[in-house]
Amino acid sequence: RRHTRYISVTGVQTCALPISGRCEHAFEWFDVRALLDDLAEYYAPLVSMSGMDLRIEAEPGRELYGDRALLFQALSNLLENAIRHGRPPVAMSGERTARGIRIAVSDAGPGLQPRLVDRVFDRFAHAGPAAGSGLGLYLVREIARLHGGEASYVDSGSGRPAFVLDLPAQPEIPRS
Repeated sequence: RRHTRYISVTGVQTCALPISGRCEHAFEWFDVRALLDDLAEYYAPLVSMSGMDLRIEAEPGRELYGDRALLFQALSNLLENAIRHGRPPVAMSGERTARGIRIAVSDAGPGLQPRLVDRVFDRFAHAGPAAGSGLGLYLVREIARLHGGEASYVDSGSGRPAFVLDLPAQPEIPRS
């Protein structure tokens, strides 16, 4: 079942407008594995040209209620960052949590510089002149929050640093 939610043109949530090209958000139920498969297919040429290996670790049937296009955009940002700055293999995973679904993008690279960890999701935070505008991860966080969830960076010291979206399985009113 599809539900369309309109948001105000003012406020923090409008940060998603430039990437989506629309002012309404179409929330619907979809399969997380199918979303990850679509991302893998879309990024297959870049993965191949970069000499990377991309793995998907998610079982089919894990349903999520959200704006699939916006979540595709958020995960695209995380995946592109892993391909450009990480080391193979890159992995996308989707797993159930007590609250909903955790989607992670990880690689075997060294992870973030310690000076960036506390502010990586801040607007205009970036690693230096060779990095992007500093808006990508900010937008990822705001898209997660629009879904009632949160974005975070996790480095357990296992050699697989990850950017994570923790999203509720059930619909929630977005936070601003």
